[in-house]
Amino acid sequence: MSARQQVDDAAGVLDPAHLPAGPPDPGRDRGAGLWLIGRVCDAVVIDRRPKTSRLRMIMRLAAA
Repeated sequence: MSARQQVDDAAGVLDPAHLPAGPPDPGRDRGAGLWLIGRVCDAVVIDRRPKTSRLRMIMRLAAA
């Protein structure tokens, strides 16, 4: 079983290259959000669409 959530970014600036491969630089004041989402979720996908970006987050859930 899995839970899925998606967020649409009306600014449309996110793209797959924004998903970090490693932890953010401690000296930066930005960039931890997508890294943290990637650590918590089993899968994160960014889709570019006309005038928007869609961030899809998927988490596997243990059976009850």
